[in-house]
Amino acid sequence: MQKSTDRTLTGIPGLDEILGGGFPQGRVLMILGEPGAGKTIFCSQFLFNGITKFGENGLLVSMDENRTHYDWEMNQFGWNFSSAEKQGKFSFVDASPIRAIPGEVKIGKVTIGRQDFSLLSLLELIRNNAKSIDAKRIVVDPVSLLIFQYPDETQRRKALLDLVEAMTETGATCILSSELRRVGLKGRTLQTEEYRTWSGPHANHSRRKNNGTRNPSGENAWDQD
Repeated sequence: MQKSTDRTLTGIPGLDEILGGGFPQGRVLMILGEPGAGKTIFCSQFLFNGITKFGENGLLVSMDENRTHYDWEMNQFGWNFSSAEKQGKFSFVDASPIRAIPGEVKIGKVTIGRQDFSLLSLLELIRNNAKSIDAKRIVVDPVSLLIFQYPDETQRRKALLDLVEAMTETGATCILSSELRRVGLKGRTLQTEEYRTWSGPHANHSRRKNNGTRNPSGENAWDQD
């Protein structure tokens, strides 16, 4: 399969054909799914295929999982991210401590709120780590943990816009994962995260092999059945 000049191949069997050659290159995409649907696995397969099949370095910014747990789970699929990191092809950023920042933070003589400091910290982490490895694929998983620090809908949209703009500036093809707050399409309204991103697949248990259990086969770990 030849790589298109304006699409980023996922390398996931069947998905690139459905998407017309992969995800739009250089865009920020949203993956929505209920808890346990396989969002982290999908995003990781996207990154690992980029590294091993297409020569594209990857950055994962984890908002809720530490490196030890992540490596253990990904090794079940045969995805050795530690080896890729030693080769300078992958970077893992544990951003979970950002969620524990106190209510107010003082920077010099200026005091700013927790939410703004969290966002600024995250944007800086993304920019620096993407640049250090020349990342062509970036994942923030899950972005909902950051967005819901903002109780006001307007603030949420602004925070998301700032995040999307920062990720777009990297030139990488980016994925934001988020919890699907209502299962099923009937009566579902668009979530804040969907307004500013290119909508990707919606993951749910019915699309996972073995009735939602994790499938360590590697090649077809996430399906579009």
